Amino acid sequence: MNTRLSRQGGAASDPRTIGDACDAWLVASGLTSAKELGSITSCWRDAIAREVADHVVPVSLDDGELVVVVDHPGWATEMAFLGPDILASLERHLGRRVANRIKVTVRR
Repeated sequence: MNTRLSRQGGAASDPRTIGDACDAWLVASGLTSAKELGSITSCWRDAIAREVADHVVPVSLDDGELVVVVDHPGWATEMAFLGPDILASLERHLGRRVANRIKVTVRR
C-alpha cells in the first residue's frame, strides 16, 4: 500500500507522507492547536507529577496559552507555582515549546 501523496502544487514525483498531508490540512484549517493539545494530552501524566495530573487537566491551547482545569481552588494556587516547571517538562517531553503560559480555571 502506498502511503504517500503528491504535494499540492508540486510534481507527482514529489511525494509526502499521509502525516505530512494531514499536518498541512490542519494548518490550512486553523486546527494546529488541536493537534498540539493532543500531543500535550498524550504525555500529560508522564510529563508532570501524577498527583498533579490527578487534579489538573489540559483542555485547550490558544495563541500560546495552555488552559487547564483544576478540581479545587487550592490547585489553582499551586499551579501559580508549578506552571513554569510544567511548561518546561512538556517542552522536554515533546521536544518543542507548545505554550508560553498557563491559564487556570476551577471546575465547578
